[in-house]
Amino acid sequence: MSKYICSLTGLFGAALVATAPAYAAPAADCDLVLQELGGGRINGYDALAGGDYIDQIRLRLRNKGDGVCNGVLRITRTASFDRLDGPESSYLDYTIVDPTNIGQVILDPISQQTQGLPVSVGAKSSIDIFPRLLVPGGQSGRQGRYFATLQAQVDLGPNQDAVDREFTVSAQVLARVQANFAGGRNATLDLGELAPNVVGSISMQIRSSADIDVEVSSENEGNLVRSANAYRIPYSMTFDSRPVDLGNGSSFNVELQNSVRGQSLPVVVTVGAFSNAPVGAYGDVVTFRISAR
Repeated sequence: MSKYICSLTGLFGAALVATAPAYAAPAADCDLVLQELGGGRINGYDALAGGDYIDQIRLRLRNKGDGVCNGVLRITRTASFDRLDGPESSYLDYTIVDPTNIGQVILDPISQQTQGLPVSVGAKSSIDIFPRLLVPGGQSGRQGRYFATLQAQVDLGPNQDAVDREFTVSAQVLARVQANFAGGRNATLDLGELAPNVVGSISMQIRSSADIDVEVSSENEGNLVRSANAYRIPYSMTFDSRPVDLGNGSSFNVELQNSVRGQSLPVVVTVGAFSNAPVGAYGDVVTFRISAR
């Protein structure tokens, strides 16, 4: 803080004579402004894919004063934002890492450990700093926007007030789905020797970052067909314990309990009544169209 001292001495007589000591140059001022310019916003997080997601946080330090500002920049979390908070009480882990060294963590929000970044801003000038938001891949995030509120603070030493600013970091989890039967995307359910009421089943494995819509259609409208003479044997199907209308097709809304971790949904086929069917191989093609919503 600058301090000014003035003095005036005089001899009174026929004339007034005034003298003053020589002034030392006042201490140079640091007048720092901290601005958040955006960033720290991941818009394409795929919870089913591996790999980390990173985005720069753009901070600007502007010195309006006549002296150099020297200090330490720290980023801390506010309130209870030890993770990125998302929909349905879900969350994503994150860290803030060094602008040039991804291995150097400058904020671990869970332990609240921080690593300061030394800064120096010349008179009447500004610098930009780019710490990075890092969200590890492969987390069980549901579709939606996840966010946390953080604080950037520059400590300028014991004789000046710190400068701080709050800002938000976030990640958008995309709606994604993966599905396959045991053994691959295309599978064959072998019912063995056909007879009325024979039952066969197969499991569909689904991973998704959102609830899903399933459309089921049968090429032969719910019949096992012998290609040689088109003889038909009817059958019925359930998906996730719900009956499927194979004649007209069916649509289902499915709320997955385990989401990204994966869930197994049973497909059960029951052969219907028939008699005097010609010997031969019978089959049908059933298509499942699955989309995340």
